[in-house]
Amino acid sequence: MNSNAIMLWLQKKRVKGGLREVMVGVLAAAVGLVVLFLTFWFSYAVIYVGWAGVSAVSEIVFGKELLLTHAMRTVGSGVFLSLLFVQNFSADRWYWGDYPKRDYVAAQTLQVQAGALGSLAFILAYPGASANMITDVLLSGPRLITFAGRSLRNAMRWIGLDISRCADLLVILLGRSDAVPYDELQEVGTANQVAKLNCLDGVLFLAKGVALSPELRSELGTFSRS
Repeated sequence: MNSNAIMLWLQKKRVKGGLREVMVGVLAAAVGLVVLFLTFWFSYAVIYVGWAGVSAVSEIVFGKELLLTHAMRTVGSGVFLSLLFVQNFSADRWYWGDYPKRDYVAAQTLQVQAGALGSLAFILAYPGASANMITDVLLSGPRLITFAGRSLRNAMRWIGLDISRCADLLVILLGRSDAVPYDELQEVGTANQVAKLNCLDGVLFLAKGVALSPELRSELGTFSRS
């Protein structure tokens, strides 16, 4: 397969890949912002209700009402969202979805008939799983924003792909059945372009070098014959 054919294949891949990543990133960002908006006001409501309870107790015991202004509640909700982002970056994304293994009450009819107090009892009966599940839901917004940022970075990598130089790199990879050492590839293309090949599905970065998967070799072969 010659370099010109690979350049044409790469151009089509760059357009499709860049558009896909931009669309996915924009969609994830839009949904993430909506989720963050709802999370913000949910935390605001929790602070409002919780502080009202604290103020009621203070008024009964000490005869003094504790006031919490709208601005303070807003700041508290903002701090809560910031902590969610910190938690999202500091813990593995699968950690909160790893629920403790035990026999849970799974009958939906029983849970519905139990009502609000019964549902609260189910939550308290499994505190570990309930805490993980609630945290998992609250982290949805930061995860979507992070995913959107990752998608947009991938789009920029597609846009910055040097078609001509990457085509030369792929010609070398196609001509070898084993992995090509990194030093050998960097003699043909810059280290930056070698790294950008990882946006292509089927380019395998191994400890000893870079190789192509059988699926990618087949796709390139099919394209050259079409």
